[in-house]
Amino acid sequence: MKKVKLFCSILLAFIFSLFSFSSCNKQTKQIDYIIKKDQEAASLVINLDNFKKEYQTNEEIDFSTIKASFDNKELKYVEKLSENYIDSFFISSSDNDPLNSILQNKSTVSGNNKQNSINIYVGHKEIEHDSTIVYLATINLSINNPSAVDKWVIYLIMSLVFIAFGAFACLKSYKDKKKRNMMQISTSSQSQHNKNDNQVKPTDDNKYKEECTSDDEVK
Repeated sequence: MKKVKLFCSILLAFIFSLFSFSSCNKQTKQIDYIIKKDQEAASLVINLDNFKKEYQTNEEIDFSTIKASFDNKELKYVEKLSENYIDSFFISSSDNDPLNSILQNKSTVSGNNKQNSINIYVGHKEIEHDSTIVYLATINLSINNPSAVDKWVIYLIMSLVFIAFGAFACLKSYKDKKKRNMMQISTSSQSQHNKNDNQVKPTDDNKYKEECTSDDEVK
């Protein structure tokens, strides 16, 4: 039974990990600049007319097809921010720390599920009143992975395995209990049989003595 309990614990831990891996808390480190996103970054306008937003897994993204402007001034796409970052924009994978999460052009996308949805961010850096402000606009990407197995299929398979193993463990426990009961009945019957055999029976000598005594009494 120890092996059964150990297997069940491992299986439950694995199933729990499948449900919880996507909800892990991400630690956000302290940043020394201000982030303004979407509605707060209304001055940053992006044009996605020539940008593709749906991909297959491991497909490259061409960020240079994105057009952006800030305060009606056209911005130039750059892969890396330099000292001369004025009138430029970059692409980031994070809205928590965009300056340290800049993506290079032709980056590939991937997804664990058949259909995935991720966000990337168009960023523009400004210095205002000695403060660094990063403006962000969100772009949602759809990623297809035909070779991926849906989560519900994995959950179903693991559930069936768990149920089958539980049924096997219960059946084995029932058979072991039945076998122990049969052994107890057999042991009890054997003990009763031995007890009957051990009861005192008249021996031939006793029988002879009894006959002699009877003869003497007749005489």
